[in-house]
Parts: sequence; structure tokens; C-alpha cells
Amino acid sequence: MIFTSEEIARIVHGSLLPATSDAAVSGISTDSRTLRPGDLFVPLHGPHYDGHDYLRQAVEHGAAACLSEEVVGGLSVPVIQVVDALQSLGEIAAHIRTNFAGPVFAITGTTGKTSTKEMLASILAEDKAGLKTEGNFNNLIGLPLTLSRLDSNHHWMVLELGMSHPGEIARLAQIAQPQVAVITNVGAGHLSGVGNISGVSHAKGELFDSLKSGTTAIVNNDDPWVAALPLPMGAERITFGIEHDADVSAMDISSGRHTSFTLLIAGGRYAVELPLPGRHQIYNALAAAAATYSIGVDIEHIVAGLSQVKMAAARLEVRELASGVTILDDSYNANPQSMQAALTALGDWPCQGRRIAVLADMLELGEAAEVCHREIGEIAAQKVDRLIAMGEWADVMIQGVAGISAEAVACAGEVSTSCRSHAEIGRWLRDNLQRDDCVLIKGSRGMHMEKVIQQFL
Repeated sequence: MIFTSEEIARIVHGSLLPATSDAAVSGISTDSRTLRPGDLFVPLHGPHYDGHDYLRQAVEHGAAACLSEEVVGGLSVPVIQVVDALQSLGEIAAHIRTNFAGPVFAITGTTGKTSTKEMLASILAEDKAGLKTEGNFNNLIGLPLTLSRLDSNHHWMVLELGMSHPGEIARLAQIAQPQVAVITNVGAGHLSGVGNISGVSHAKGELFDSLKSGTTAIVNNDDPWVAALPLPMGAERITFGIEHDADVSAMDISSGRHTSFTLLIAGGRYAVELPLPGRHQIYNALAAAAATYSIGVDIEHIVAGLSQVKMAAARLEVRELASGVTILDDSYNANPQSMQAALTALGDWPCQGRRIAVLADMLELGEAAEVCHREIGEIAAQKVDRLIAMGEWADVMIQGVAGISAEAVACAGEVSTSCRSHAEIGRWLRDNLQRDDCVLIKGSRGMHMEKVIQQFL
């Protein structure tokens, strides 16, 4: 992106101070520490900081111009005064998107967003290069920063949209303006922000609500919440699923270290082997296949892209230790749906030793937290040989196991992610793991379960 400060002022309906100043802007930054020369610095507010305190530091690091919600003086670069810096950041991103002619895919859902994004990008990269969401840049800050990376080498965009409150997906979709929209599923996630599953469905459905005539919705026909979402007039519906009739489906499913299936699409059958564990990945693959097929991607490219996909770190990442122990690192995040999927993947794993699940709290579940954690304990009892639980809801997960043939061990630890509780899990594993054991490690982002894994690397 190359804009002048005057152009940015017009885009965000801001006031350029001083009015005679102008400068060329080649990027966007919200962090003065990582800002690159030529960037526009956007000062945002956080719970413990105010970006306006770092305006001068941003200029010292090479900012070409700055937004500001305050009247400031003494800076050697143009300052664009705005009412809301975050809103203005989104307006710049939406302007960038409007000037992009390639296909844009937007993905949301309770689980599977990142995996589906990686599969979509892998398929599309079979033909041309493009831009995809990296890391957790799927929110009202991250999405605009992703769009600011767009350049002439990018021929498509795959954008992940996350949410914790109603209205967020609507705003993200307004910025992304997708040609193809995917909702992977609806489950118990961020309930503290939306109240219940119905609230999740409504919030995720904001993506479909944003579609215009001539665009396409990719619908999970096996998820009743997604299947029931209405579409705007003129938007096309393409379905995927396994249990119900769908435009894109799968059969001959097998899961272990890899996941294989027969892809049913456009009246044909195609053998696919995902280099990933977990039956749940088939749904993500079907969503990616349906989305790319909807814009005319060759089925051969779809199969090849799925067969070569690489997942982001800590999403059921397989780590083989020198001791002969296998770790399934799913520490990035957790909710009831993804926790069940990970436990099923552990149960399917060709393990010669014991299957051990190390699980921490699932956060942001509100009043449903107790029921959800007990249900995870019940599922674990059917999939694993030993459960180690950590956090406020550890005892509830253990209660879910009670009376079933799994052995349960509760590690001391509070909701706080103190090193002591992670270290205690590490000590137990070091003292008790045996060759050929397979260990799943998973918990919500706030539980920092990567600290357990780091003790073995």
C-alpha cells in the first residue's frame, strides 16, 4: 500500500494537522516498537496502555505519519486527527480491500477456522500466491494489519474472522467484503460474551448476513445451527457434510497419524490423504474444497493442496521425543468442541503405550462451564488411559471420569498460570511417562499449556 497522508485523511474523514503537510505512507503499525520506516502509526487504547503515549517514539522510529484522537503538536510528521483510531484503522483496511480485484474468502466458526484457512491457502497456492491471516490476527486490529500487507504479488486473500462479542463479525465482514464466506460450525465458545449457543449462532451468522448478491456461503449441513442460518437474497448456498446430503461430502474415512477419505465433489470421487491427525479435519477439508470449487479451482489442485497442507504450530502438532514418547501439542486454545475433537484424535492415534490427556480449563464459558468440563471428563474416560487436569475446573473434569475405567490425577494449581502448576505437571510426566506413550496437551490460551511442552524441548 502506498498512500499520502492527505489521502488517508480523506479515507478516515480526519483532519490533517498541519493542513499543509503531506507524506508518503507505505504500511501501518499499532506498535511503536516494531514500526518500520514509512509506516502510519495508529495509537490504540488497551486495558493498561494508551498508544498516544508513544507518538513521539513512533516518529523517532521512522513513522511517516500518525493518527491521533487528541490534538498534538511538536511532531515532525503529519498528524491526522480522528474521532476513533480503531474505527479509522478499519476504514483504511476496507479501502484497501475495495481496490483488490482477486477472490476474498472469509472464515469463521467455533472451531476449525485456522485449519480451514490453512487448507484453503494451500489449495489456492497451487496456482498463485496470495495473502492469508497469520497467527491470531483475526480481530478488529489484526484484520486491518493483515490487509495492510497486501501487495501486487497477492492474487487472493484468505481471512480468518474471530469474535468474542456480538457485532464483531459484522464489522470484520464489513472490512473484508468476502466473495466466499465459510462458517465451519457453531459450538460452545465465548459464551460469556454471547450468553448461549443461540447467541453464538447469531454472532457467527453475521458473516452470512453481510453477503451481497452474487457471493457464496459455504454451509456445514451437518451442523443444525449453521444449516438453519438464512442467507441474503442473491447469495448462493454450497453445502458440505458427511452425515447429511451435501454438495461436497466424504466417505471411506480413516484416521490415525494421517487422515484419509474419499472426496465426493462435482459427481466425482477423489482419494485424499491429509498429513494431519483427527477426523474433525475432514470437515475443514470439505469446507476448503467447497469454497475453492465455488470459484472454479480445478479439483486436481484441490486434492494436491489438501495433501500438502501444513498446520499452524500447536494445533495437534505431532512432536516425537527422543524418549519414544509422542506429544500431540494442541496447546494453542480450547473449547468444548475442539477438546472433544482432540480427545477423539488421541483415541484414534496408533499408540503402543498409554494414551494420556493433560487438560486445562476451557475459559469464557460462563454459566455453562461446569457442565462442559464434566462432559469433557466423561469423553476423556472413553478415550484415554489417564487424565491429568489443571485449573479451577480440574475437579469437575475428574468427576466426569469417576466410575469409568480411566485413572484420574488432579495436579495442584489455580486458575492462575503460575509456573508451579505447569512445573508440577512436567515433573509428573518426567517421572511417569514410558516409551510409546502418547500425550495430548490442551487448554485455553489463557492457561498457557505451552509451558508444559517447553519443559520437554
